[in-house]
Amino acid sequence: MRIETGKMILEKEPIEKARYNDLASKFNALLLDDHKSQKARDYLAERGIDDHLIKKFNIGWCPEQTHIQNLDILAGRIIFPIRDEYGDTIAFSGRLPVKKSDIPKEVPHYWNDPFPKSLYLYNLDKAWPQILFYGFTIIVEGNCDVITCYKHGIKNVVATMGTAFTREHFGKLSRFGTNFILMFDSDEGGRKASFLAKSILSGYRDCSVLDINLNIGGKGYDPDEFIGKFGSQELRKQIEKKSNEIGFEIGVWNKWL
Repeated sequence: MRIETGKMILEKEPIEKARYNDLASKFNALLLDDHKSQKARDYLAERGIDDHLIKKFNIGWCPEQTHIQNLDILAGRIIFPIRDEYGDTIAFSGRLPVKKSDIPKEVPHYWNDPFPKSLYLYNLDKAWPQILFYGFTIIVEGNCDVITCYKHGIKNVVATMGTAFTREHFGKLSRFGTNFILMFDSDEGGRKASFLAKSILSGYRDCSVLDINLNIGGKGYDPDEFIGKFGSQELRKQIEKKSNEIGFEIGVWNKWL
């Protein structure tokens, strides 16, 4: 391990991956057991993330006064481990337990500099068996979108972690199937990201793409917000309606609904 320009840099060696896996477990234990993490647990509870989901996604907490070397950049933040498709922790994302309207909450902390988000998708390690089963992938933007979907039984979901969808992302996902549903945020950035993703995916043979804009009554929602307000069944109805309109077919659609 070495430090450069204020960021942690780890080589992609098994011993370092093992260390990151160990750090993720320590962060998780701190969130669940340390009384100083109560603010973080309260924040997650307000988002509908209970202890079961905390354990399932190995969500953690980095104390404001951390004794873990070189992790000051994550101090006072909820920790979301980022794993590769094999389940190894390769990075951490830190979120302050505050509302969206407050100061920025996402602080990346990666094993190289810069972390190649264009190569990785959040939750692919859990999602790929579900993708194989259902025959399609739902692509969202954020970690909490994934977790909320998962909580409501929608488990074939991955997130681009706020970056643009890339050909490298497609390369990873295409091993499990080439049917895709895009559910990016309904703001300007999300619409641009959706347009770019469709441009990439439409260039591949036998690739089907369905773009869902979660806009109700002129107000746009991300998947996390939409499920919180309208419920997961309404989300499924929105997808079914859109798929019927454009003739988007998925062989195991009834299993998913």
